Amino acid sequence: MTDHPSQQTADGQSAAPAAADTERLRDDLAELHRRVQALELDGSMPASEAIDELERLEHQLQEIVAAYNELDPESERGELSALLADLRHWRGFCRQLDLPEAGDAAQEHVEHLLAGAADTWQQTQHPLLHNPEPEACFDALLHTTILQLETHSHFHDPSSEADRFTGIRESLREALSRAIAKHPPDEQQRQRWTTALCDNAAAVLTAVDELRPGAAAVQLDTVADDLEWHLQHVETERGPRRKRLQRKLARIRSEREERHLQQRLESRFGQRFVAFSERLILVLICLVVGLMTVEWIYALSPRTVFWFRMIDTAACFCFLT
Repeated sequence: MTDHPSQQTADGQSAAPAAADTERLRDDLAELHRRVQALELDGSMPASEAIDELERLEHQLQEIVAAYNELDPESERGELSALLADLRHWRGFCRQLDLPEAGDAAQEHVEHLLAGAADTWQQTQHPLLHNPEPEACFDALLHTTILQLETHSHFHDPSSEADRFTGIRESLREALSRAIAKHPPDEQQRQRWTTALCDNAAAVLTAVDELRPGAAAVQLDTVADDLEWHLQHVETERGPRRKRLQRKLARIRSEREERHLQQRLESRFGQRFVAFSERLILVLICLVVGLMTVEWIYALSPRTVFWFRMIDTAACFCFLT
């Protein structure tokens, strides 16, 4: 793996990592990802050789994690998601090979990486809290939300990290309020903030499809809280930006209620029954549409029409229940 010596400025403070070092580290990560994929596709490799290769990949992944933890926090944002994606892929592959210990090791790496990123991020916010600027405070607040969402998605016990993010968010919100009062943002800044919040909400709406209902509801609650706070403290006047945020908030709330309902159904009837009910409703919808199409195209006998109506009535009864 590539070594990444720290650079020092004239005043002794750490400078941003060199672009060449960052690029080499990104290439190392891409190469590791290709090797994991190749190992997954190679079904002819004996299990013992696959385990040995996974161990080598694990050591290399540890080196990448360590190198990323040394990066400047500002340049770490985009790389964190890429590294987490590789770790998740590696974890799933280990579990497919029935290697629970290796899968648990991948999970530990995920949690360690996120905990380290949260620690570093929390420590770097102290200067901003003492001398807040609107743009910097907003960016920091949005990045805190993204870290919190990532943590909740990947930690076995996300509640252990919840208090940390709650404190950071409250401090940053207070700092942003003070900064706005002192330096009101212009129209361009407000537009950028609105777009960033809506984009983040859209990304979460897409991502929650892969989560269990309870976890999805928590993430939607987090995003809804951001939108509500922004509407109450920043975009307080009527206008297109406020309307856009309100529409996105309504979409988030609707999806959140749906997830809460699904969670209650699963807790009462079980996950399998709920999944079966969803598939049944989809089949019935296709059946009703098909019957309507046949009835519209062909001249059917009264008896056939009668049975079509009976089937349609039964399907509607299932929809209502």
